[in-house]
Order: sequence, then structure tokens, then C-alpha cells
Amino acid sequence: VAATPPAAPAPAAVAPAPSADAAAPPCREAAGAHAAAGHAGEVFEGLREEVLVRSAAELCGEDVTLRDLQDCRIMLLGRIGALHCHELRRCEVTVAAVGSSALLYSCEDCVLTLAAKQLRLHDSSRMLFHLHTMSGPVIEHSRRIAFAPYDLALPGVDVHLSEAGLGVASGEAGAWTDVQDFNWHRRQASPNWCILPPEARRGRTELPANAAAAVALLAAPARGSALELCEAIWEAAESAAKSWAPADAAAAATAPMSALPTAERP
Repeated sequence: VAATPPAAPAPAAVAPAPSADAAAPPCREAAGAHAAAGHAGEVFEGLREEVLVRSAAELCGEDVTLRDLQDCRIMLLGRIGALHCHELRRCEVTVAAVGSSALLYSCEDCVLTLAAKQLRLHDSSRMLFHLHTMSGPVIEHSRRIAFAPYDLALPGVDVHLSEAGLGVASGEAGAWTDVQDFNWHRRQASPNWCILPPEARRGRTELPANAAAAVALLAAPARGSALELCEAIWEAAESAAKSWAPADAAAAATAPMSALPTAERP
């Protein structure tokens, strides 16, 4: 079901959540409704300054697409299939478990918390990921990207991870640290991404499983941008890259792929 923006400017809206005494629709009924409407899952498009929350019962493990969102807070409190994000601006997105891939295109100034089989990021900048993955994240044509461990505390989150085939959140030493930058083939570390040091990370993110309670929590003003904590780290990495000797950079850039360490090959 596609969410559409209001016809005229209006105060920030909060997506409705089911009442406490209303049973969530069974997954197969929701899936049937989506199939009848011609959608392969949930599509949220064109939203501005909205809070949107979906419970595990509402998500039913289906794919989710987020497109053309600005200044939104999106909380998906359960397991989904694949996650597709296009042209997000200044958004906060949390997904308990992605059973397939998380694919992002042309996103800026966003903070995402998610666990997924794999993450691929294209044409994006100023992004912070709190992440658990089963393989190394891939970035392409992207800069100023930061990574930190998945830190979501949600009732039932271990069950969501297990059902999605994601195992247990890996903490500090998981595959999420093995980032592959497809636009960087030099021996030096890529200046386009960094691992956020512990002292620059936020505290553990605690959310209720109940959608109505989560809406009430997220309707409060957001705290200071976590991206501000990344600025100094990104600037230091870019400055270091500029200081490398041109001869070394040219030699590394033209070296055959077989000469590069395995971790630095695309």
C-alpha cells in the first residue's frame, strides 16, 4: 500500500497505529491484499516530516520500499524481506531485521539502524549505519559514510533476527566491519568511510514492540544529529588522503587488481 503526501502543506503528521484492542491483520491476509493491489510489499513515497511505525504483525516479512522521503522517522519493528531506499533526505530509519538485502540509492544525511544479509549503498553521502550483516557492506560512488555496530534493544528482536536467518547480532567484530569501497583501489584505507569509534557512538537504542507506544515515543523532538559526531572523523580521513604522495597514489591507482590486497579489491 503506497503512502502519499497531503495535497497541501500541513503540520507534521503521525502515521496511525492500531488501537490496543484491535487485532493486527493476519500476515497472509495482508499479503493477499497487497498482491491484489499489484504491490510486492509496502511502498512509502513522498512523505515529509512524518513519523511512521509498523509492528511485526503488520510487516509480515514482506519487502519494503522507501522513496523520496524528507525529514521522516521510520520504524519497522519486525522482520521484512528486502529493503529498498531511494532519495532519502535527513531521515532516521530503523528496521529490526531484513531477511534479504538492504539497497540504498541517492540518500543523504540519514541515520539507519538495521540487520540484513547484505548492504549495498550507491551515490550517497553523510550516512551513518548501526549495522549487523552477514557479509561485508559494499559502497559505490559514496563518501562520508560511517559504520557502528547494531545496537537495537527491542522486545523479541532475537526472534526477528533468527527468523530472518541473521543469527545473533555480532557486536564489534562482525562482517559489517569488512567494508568494500568499489571506487577505491589504493593500498591506503579509503577516506570515503570509517568505523565510528566507541567514544563517538550513541547509547543503546531501546524501542517498545507496541506500535502505538513507539509512535508516542518518536513524536518527541529528535535529539541532536548523530551525524555531527562523524564530521571530525570524516574530515581527518579526507585530509590524510590529500597528504599522500602523488607518485604513490598514481602507482596504486594503476596497479593490476592481482597486486592489491584481497580486502582492497572491488
